[in-house]
Amino acid sequence: MYLFCFCRSLNIYYFFCLTFILVAFFSPSKTFAQKTDNLTASKSICWNSNDKNIGRNHIASDKEAIFVAYLNGYLASINIKTGIKNWTANLGGEIVSDPLIDKYDNTKVYIATKPLVPVDKQTVVNKISDGTVIRSINKVTGITNWKIDIKTTEEVFLYDNGESLIIISKDGKVLALNKLSVQPIWEISFGDTLTTVPFFSENSVTVTFANKIVSVSLKDASIYFQTELLSPATSLFGHLREKVFWGDEYGKVFRLNSFYKRSKANLWKFQNGAKISRIILTTKGLLLTSLDNFVYLISAEKGRLIWKKRLAGRITLDPLVNGEFVILSSSSNSEASVLDLNTGKIINQISLAEGNFFLSPPVLTDSLLIFATAKGIFAFKDSFVAC
Repeated sequence: MYLFCFCRSLNIYYFFCLTFILVAFFSPSKTFAQKTDNLTASKSICWNSNDKNIGRNHIASDKEAIFVAYLNGYLASINIKTGIKNWTANLGGEIVSDPLIDKYDNTKVYIATKPLVPVDKQTVVNKISDGTVIRSINKVTGITNWKIDIKTTEEVFLYDNGESLIIISKDGKVLALNKLSVQPIWEISFGDTLTTVPFFSENSVTVTFANKIVSVSLKDASIYFQTELLSPATSLFGHLREKVFWGDEYGKVFRLNSFYKRSKANLWKFQNGAKISRIILTTKGLLLTSLDNFVYLISAEKGRLIWKKRLAGRITLDPLVNGEFVILSSSSNSEASVLDLNTGKIINQISLAEGNFFLSPPVLTDSLLIFATAKGIFAFKDSFVAC
């Protein structure tokens, strides 16, 4: 009797031990999970496309595909997991905007092009048109849903504002277009050339010109805020209900008063060694990149220096902030750096082959870090994770 009970207890013990081992072995863990938000992990190539003629436009991405613009007027949808093209659309001419995925309708992507037109009837030589075409394209098939012509000869910036598509050209023209009826809701022209990339917030867009900053409502184009500048802005970060930060070609960064106060006064000024190229507000402070080869983190409240880091080359591409880390890359070299926002220390680096270089800022998905380069699209994964 006692022997039977002992053996029975022993069998139960082994059963639970075996169950624990099996669960521990087959359960997903941080080590094996398909996540790339651990930017401290070493990276290796998952796939690359070996494409040529990729443009410097930013990549757009969702959970299934990335959308890439090419110098010859093609737009391609590429499967994120395999690197295989889903479709390629020949838009003709020159692509003059970044692809924009509709946030509210997951079936559409928008793009702006300057089409080719014949020089004359006797020749087949083409030239770039003086106008621009805005297209809505089906994300799944690459077929154009609709297109509309606008009068501009410059680079175009697109923003999805729900029922409207906001279109801003570098020559200072702004159009709010109804995405369903494809009819203008409102349009304005500032009659001047933009000096920075427009900053969009939920209800407004802020733009800079040679001697002023203007913020307008996305609903009706009414002016929220306008102030004169002592020097042309080269970078901008604005927010409707907070403050606006801007940098100039002399290495100065300013924080202006709230838009609602309509004041020209600067709350503070920060000085560094060269032109300010990018400004990004992070949870740790204000991140600045400069043409003096330094990246800075300063206090958004006081403009006080928190840390600065000298890098091997100029950071010419937009930084990608992810949590407490930032990915910095340049179109002049083949190495991207991951910095800790708390300390400014380099905690990881991603390298391309010799002779290759980055074309645009990276895209971070659930499992991959994706770069557009001179020799194609490269998707990097954590080295210990299967592709």
